[in-house]
Amino acid sequence: MQIKNIYKGTILVLLFLFAGCASKVEILPKISENKVQNYEIHASFDNNKTYMRKYLPANVIVQNDAPLFVDYHFIDNVMNGDTKADVLHLYNPLTIIGFPVGSNSLQIGANLRFFNNSDEIKFSAVCVAKQARNLFSNANTTELRKKCIPQLQKNLQMQINQKFKQGEFNVFK
Repeated sequence: MQIKNIYKGTILVLLFLFAGCASKVEILPKISENKVQNYEIHASFDNNKTYMRKYLPANVIVQNDAPLFVDYHFIDNVMNGDTKADVLHLYNPLTIIGFPVGSNSLQIGANLRFFNNSDEIKFSAVCVAKQARNLFSNANTTELRKKCIPQLQKNLQMQINQKFKQGEFNVFK
């Protein structure tokens, strides 16, 4: 009976300790994933950074002779958690086993603009990713970016589908 309680207690302690090791990713604006038709938009890529093409939402098809242009870029901001009290963490025995002592966060904004000579439609999405840090490891912003970018693409794709369904792309006809 006591062994069973010790086993349960150990599992609870381990779950509590490792709960701080995970990263959290949130995308804004929040868009419900309803079954909307996936509309394709053919546009000429108006950006000198050709590597950005692979980060475009899946429903944006790059076509050099299209009458519509697309501009796409990211803005990111890495924020390190407060490190003023790191010395105090040395006196906390839980830090020896990897207990979180703070967190780092990454904010990535994606801006997508469709335009021609007379009109434009803009889309934007923001990803906020947070990851705990401990004395032995720091948050890996590359891994956080790898989690954010596909979610930003999906969010922008859903925004495009909604605007297309609402008829807002008719300004380009």
